[in-house]
Amino acid sequence: MQCAQVAQVLQAYLDGEIDEATARRVADHVEDCRRCGLEATVYREIKASLARRQAPPPDAVARLEAFGESLLRDGGGRSGPRENA
Repeated sequence: MQCAQVAQVLQAYLDGEIDEATARRVADHVEDCRRCGLEATVYREIKASLARRQAPPPDAVARLEAFGESLLRDGGGRSGPRENA
């Protein structure tokens, strides 16, 4: 999977709302791709904050917004290998 594909299903993946085959592909990508792995962590932080009825950390919200903007700016995905930087 590419970053843009993962971004489209990441929330559903973290909520356990996607099929098993797709979940495995997302999990593999998130494990290998530092960028998407960090975004998964941010989503988890926000979700945990909301579950505690606390405002999410401002840096988590800002990072999530920046991630979305970068996907739009990059044209929705990468055509090359996964980002591991």
